[in-house]
Amino acid sequence: MAREKQAKKCAVKGRLGRYSPKVVGSGEYEVCLSKSQLKHLFHGTKPGKDIGCGMFACVYDRGGKQVVKITRDREDVEGLLASKGMDRVVKVFDIRELPGAGTDVRTGKPIPIYAVVAERLRPLNKKETDWYDKPFDHTRALVLKHAEEYSGPAKKYTLTPADTEAIAMKSCKGIVPTKKCLTFSKEFSETWMQLVRHGIVWVDSHVGNIAFDDKGKWKVIDLGYSGTKKRTKLQTLLGGTGQLKKMRRRVVKPLP
Repeated sequence: MAREKQAKKCAVKGRLGRYSPKVVGSGEYEVCLSKSQLKHLFHGTKPGKDIGCGMFACVYDRGGKQVVKITRDREDVEGLLASKGMDRVVKVFDIRELPGAGTDVRTGKPIPIYAVVAERLRPLNKKETDWYDKPFDHTRALVLKHAEEYSGPAKKYTLTPADTEAIAMKSCKGIVPTKKCLTFSKEFSETWMQLVRHGIVWVDSHVGNIAFDDKGKWKVIDLGYSGTKKRTKLQTLLGGTGQLKKMRRRVVKPLP
């Protein structure tokens, strides 16, 4: 009976994430959202349409050109907070911790879960992904090589216009030597180093972690695996009956 009462505290529950032996901290986790959490995040009785899922998070439609990312990735949360105001990073409206809402499937232990309310961006289509993939990877490698030449505090790292020009020329040579490629490579170089000055090393910088806004500008949508340390006390979004307890381990359906 006690178990049944505890289970009813979840207005919606589901299993997110996936495990990879190469990725520290990865693994499936169960999420339990109360009625009040669900109402605050989605203005309704269930999450919006599933837009996409990754190793640590899933993104759902919220309506009004907004999305909600349910994630266990604290580094991504800290990166988004630290980069607030950057025009090449997805705009975030609210970040909350959901106490007691998550359980690691493999260990059965409770884990921190976060809800990020952000602007809705358009994912790259296959043609765009194929086009951006090589210049993206080449530019990242050259920027990393350039950064290794520096020493001292991250805020002292810098790129001159001449640096970005040279990186762009090398990145696009023999791949997609167009004005569009050169422009993207310069923008990426500047964005990467600007993130470094904010204390964020965007290691997981690949074509799957960018998307377009409604004006056609590409933006960073995920800053996980960045080494960004926990340094912010987040607001909590409690359930209607107070802090939720660890939900019992069981097989559950994905969030609708």
